[in-house]
Amino acid sequence: MAVALATACASEGTTSLTPEIDYKLHRPTVPIPDSLWKAPAGSTPARGSYVYLEMDPSLAAGVPVPHTILAAGGTILPTAKGPRITVAAADTIVPMSMTGTFDAMSGMLIPEVGYYPDLQLPAAVSHIGAMDVTMNARPCVSPSGWFVIDYIFYFSGNLTMLDLRFEQRCAGVAVPTRGQVHYRE
Repeated sequence: MAVALATACASEGTTSLTPEIDYKLHRPTVPIPDSLWKAPAGSTPARGSYVYLEMDPSLAAGVPVPHTILAAGGTILPTAKGPRITVAAADTIVPMSMTGTFDAMSGMLIPEVGYYPDLQLPAAVSHIGAMDVTMNARPCVSPSGWFVIDYIFYFSGNLTMLDLRFEQRCAGVAVPTRGQVHYRE
């Protein structure tokens, strides 16, 4: 936030410092850059809700990587409250879970379609958005990355459709975690 100081009361020979605040509204990038990661063609189901994940194998010992969590074999629950989307997914067949929070930029009432770049842990730089993804309840140390909302739809105030992609980097983990969420209620 930029703050400019103004002087006033020149006729009286006094100076008054009054902050004039320059509020810049941050918005996601649209159109979404084509160069951003997407799940490889043919690697996701043709229909139904899923969460496709690519990650360092150390984050999910014993789970084949890449891994897809299907609604039919687990749970996928995205929720939206104000500018935050939370996606919780768990596979009941293999021990794999993912929870991600994706925060829109400050000033936005709800998340919108677009690219949210250069993000960090939620409290770090919230005016540009934030994200944090945990795998099998293992937190990410110093998370950074981006997310994209390709499609979002609300019905009667409830999130009913979502297409979201993300890439998160964690300190001490060489391979970024990437994911693609496709949800239809």
